[in-house]
Amino acid sequence: MEFTEFNSYIRGYHAYQELWTPVVGENLLLRREPNNSVDPSAVAVLKEDQTVGHVPYNISAVLSHFLRREGNQGFAEVTGNKVNRGAGYGLEIPCNYKLYGQKLYIERLKEIVQSLQEKGLL
Repeated sequence: MEFTEFNSYIRGYHAYQELWTPVVGENLLLRREPNNSVDPSAVAVLKEDQTVGHVPYNISAVLSHFLRREGNQGFAEVTGNKVNRGAGYGLEIPCNYKLYGQKLYIERLKEIVQSLQEKGLL
């Protein structure tokens, strides 16, 4: 198994704040949501099988595709307290996305993430 990670945010905390209080260092599971009516490429962030947020839209399709592959898995590690960066994102939780999988998929994921970071999209 190979590994990669990158910093980003858990989106939608404003909708889940009654269900969950983030703790720095907490690791949460990522799960695809192919039946999501708003975005079939959505990736939910789960605490004990309950959705507490989502991966940002600009990386969700990539992570959904990655998680579709057998053996690949992902987690979000909480790295800070809730923030509102404006731009209509609502409340977000800073995190470090940690992804594990076969070397081929991890290498491709690293390339995509780097490209998004260079363009200021992550």
